[in-house]
Amino acid sequence: MSSSVEIYVRYSGDGSGLAHRAAEDFGALTYFSTDGSSAVPIQAQPWIGIEGWAHLDLEPTDLTLYGEPGSAEDTALAPYEWVFSLSFRVGPPDDPAEVLERFGRVVFDQLTTLGLPLAYGAGGLIYADFLPGRGVREFPPDTDVEEPGQAWWFEPRLHGQPLEPWSVDVAPLSVPPSNPVTVFVTSKVLQFVPRVWDGADWYWGTPRSSTPITAQPREIALMLSHAQRTRPGRAADESESILSVLAGGILTSIEDYRAQAISIEIGTDADGLFAAPHGPCDTESGSRELLGPALDGLVRRLPEPVRPEALGEFLLSLIAATRSQLKEGPHFGRRSEAHMASKVVYLVSAFGEVEQPLLQQLRADLGLRGGGRLTDAEDEEFGSRGESVGDGEETKVLLSLWRSGATVWTLRMSYDGDTRPPEALIDDYRAECLRAFERAGMVVRRELRRGSPTRRGVGPEGCQYRAPQQRHDEGDTEMFGRAMTIHLAGNIDRERVDALRSSLSLQREGRFDDDYDQRLGRRTDDVEGGRLRIGLYRDDTHGPWSFRVLSEGEPTAAALRAVEEEIIAAVRANNLDVERLSLS
Repeated sequence: MSSSVEIYVRYSGDGSGLAHRAAEDFGALTYFSTDGSSAVPIQAQPWIGIEGWAHLDLEPTDLTLYGEPGSAEDTALAPYEWVFSLSFRVGPPDDPAEVLERFGRVVFDQLTTLGLPLAYGAGGLIYADFLPGRGVREFPPDTDVEEPGQAWWFEPRLHGQPLEPWSVDVAPLSVPPSNPVTVFVTSKVLQFVPRVWDGADWYWGTPRSSTPITAQPREIALMLSHAQRTRPGRAADESESILSVLAGGILTSIEDYRAQAISIEIGTDADGLFAAPHGPCDTESGSRELLGPALDGLVRRLPEPVRPEALGEFLLSLIAATRSQLKEGPHFGRRSEAHMASKVVYLVSAFGEVEQPLLQQLRADLGLRGGGRLTDAEDEEFGSRGESVGDGEETKVLLSLWRSGATVWTLRMSYDGDTRPPEALIDDYRAECLRAFERAGMVVRRELRRGSPTRRGVGPEGCQYRAPQQRHDEGDTEMFGRAMTIHLAGNIDRERVDALRSSLSLQREGRFDDDYDQRLGRRTDDVEGGRLRIGLYRDDTHGPWSFRVLSEGEPTAAALRAVEEEIIAAVRANNLDVERLSLS
């Protein structure tokens, strides 16, 4: 049996609304949406009596992406616009295949409450389907989704020509918004937390949704709009538990989250929509308030109704104005042009909570001077030192300390000039960096050494892997993060795109001739320690092209290396070249 089971949904609305409704129905604390896809983590215990977390991922089918069923044409799956993929790992004595199929059936049965046509199956088989007004049909074992099983699954209202429209909306935006929503903003993510009226009082509701801050204005507006229409459900009024989920979503501590996140309260009144920004919390006061000080001078209003694009642009412009006001005064940790132009030869990243005494220790151990402020979420660089090497001292070597988020710290050795530093010097810097992180009690998560003539392994830039190590406290929301990018040389025509999809078993995505379609295929693998998602990307129809590998959980170094080798083999098999490989 495959590592996931699928529930296909006939639904013409937006995916984030479908994900929001599913998160409500399954009692999920949170969900994540981006680029039309969503991930809903579900606690298994209430549904099948087994401890653990399941992944319920929502993706558009070809019918949504291109207006035609593509490879699903003439199959039982042809009429469905969306697909939920459920994955859940268990160990002995449980049978993983039996548990997964049983869990999938529970999810399928629960989703019938949406009032939408559904189909449940896996691995080219269909187990059951549902049609409102008719009910559930059970199919014999091994019923094929293609022509051999057509006598069982054919339904004139779904598989006839033309297809009957299905107009049920599970997340109607025509319903007036009833909930105020607080949008928490960090450097990378927007998180939406609704407040829900229970008939007597307001409480913080669930699910709490999130999307990258780089999302399109329309997608941001839809996420906000669905949060405004959250139905009453499980109350979660404790600020600490809310902060635990929000901070866990970006893998940082509660204190660091409170110190960096700004927030915007959004509500409606007789005059339309209003938005009231708040600055970061004062972490030194001892207060456990969820919101920082109000910035009354930045309160904005927007008449309703407005197009989703306009609502999203309104929110993004207010976020920019809030950040601009908070940035007044000197800032030390910004990325300089000199650092952006230098060539990195070695870097090492480590995970750990760094407070001021530990930061001072790192700087002292490494001889670093200057740097940013821990309380400023925009500060990236936290110290550097330089030396000149070579006979004529023509090469300037720089060692610098950088922060990504709040708990991932990176030491970079870079140089300016035409001559690469000697390998022995790079070895010395590497040993010094590793000693400093070890003394600080930090966990090294990856190393990268570029261009070494003695490099080992596959990859044109000599990447040396360590297993990614991420902290996931109980209740944290797992999300995909960038692990590796393989950049391809030259442009690629349609035939080679199809060949790469076929070689790597990628799901077809995007239209080759459309500049706005940047992802042309992807797949998700369950691997030891987590999951890996492989995507084929381009900037536009003229390239450049790359494969991006995203990780969730803690995939092992061996799993990453195996995927890298598989991609590079497929590239070379199709007479293409790898330009460079980078770890992120």
